[in-house]
Amino acid sequence: MTSYKFKILDKYITRTGDTLYRISNMYFLQWSIWPAIYRINEAVITNQWDIEPGLEIVIPNLNTTKILHKLVAGDDYFTLAHQYYGTMDLYYHIQKENNHEIITAGNTVTIPALVSERDMHKAKELRHVCA
Repeated sequence: MTSYKFKILDKYITRTGDTLYRISNMYFLQWSIWPAIYRINEAVITNQWDIEPGLEIVIPNLNTTKILHKLVAGDDYFTLAHQYYGTMDLYYHIQKENNHEIITAGNTVTIPALVSERDMHKAKELRHVCA
């Protein structure tokens, strides 16, 4: 399996009361993609449901465009999610985008963006206003 490579969008110091849902919403305007933040910070975050204040975590710069992927033997929705999103937890985005089709080597599937460029920009503006 290809290891997940990501660019860092930002570093964030957690505060009292922070949740991964809140942090995900603050950076991407979508609470549901919090696993993308959690998985790359597992070494720092000891309890995903109770975030300690004062932790420095990295926020991944998520892809904002669709990607076409030619399937090879061994690909499935979970491995593709790990490869493109850094976590298998978000496999359903790829599955839904491809109408739940059965994965067959040689075919091409669409890897959807988890967040739009517009939402990334709007989230950045909101962070600056609220800072």
